[in-house]
Amino acid sequence: MVYGSYGLCEIREIGPSPLDPADTRSYYRLHPVHASASSLIFSPVDNESVVKRPPMSPDEARALLAALPAIAPLEVPSEKHRRDIYRETLRTTDPYGAAALLRTVMLRREIVRRAGRRLTDADADNEKKAMDNLSGELSFVLGLSLAEAQEKIEQGLSGAAT
Repeated sequence: MVYGSYGLCEIREIGPSPLDPADTRSYYRLHPVHASASSLIFSPVDNESVVKRPPMSPDEARALLAALPAIAPLEVPSEKHRRDIYRETLRTTDPYGAAALLRTVMLRREIVRRAGRRLTDADADNEKKAMDNLSGELSFVLGLSLAEAQEKIEQGLSGAAT
């Protein structure tokens, strides 16, 4: 499952709360697929505050890759809203939103480079999270390495054939 901003996660088990024996809810025990072996997330199955969805199908993944050259950047009305817009985009788990975030940062990188400045930490951190989540899901769905998935994303966003 794709679990919020954590990205693609393997459901290891569904069972009682690992922390509170009195809690009667069922919990997911999730392992982020492209994280260290010790990374675990415990979340109530009925938790509606985190967006959860199944991974893309291979056809959906190929359609996303084909659409990358035309993906528009996110609309950021002011700098003070940038971090919140990035956070909300990642929270939705929408792969097209992650691609738009990557496009936004790619364009910003060029603007700040020309101005002799460096990319903000918010841009760099959210770019990494979006790339990790999107490439992780694409690599899983299409049977690619993470490096191959990242290369396809970068080629698509730069307008090259994927």
